[in-house]
Amino acid sequence: MSIFMEAFTQVGAYKDGDPLGPALQYMAIKKCRLYGFSRLENKLLNYLQLQHKEITRAI
Repeated sequence: MSIFMEAFTQVGAYKDGDPLGPALQYMAIKKCRLYGFSRLENKLLNYLQLQHKEITRAI
């Protein structure tokens, strides 16, 4: 449960303007892999792809 909360806290941090949000999300994804939370890992990876598209569109 703490990994889930950590991951979505980082998603919220990015939405609030924290530029380190995606980097911290990678750490949460790594923990998901470690503990076998593949569905949460996939959701976070999909969200990171959306963030990447958002960032590249802004440039």
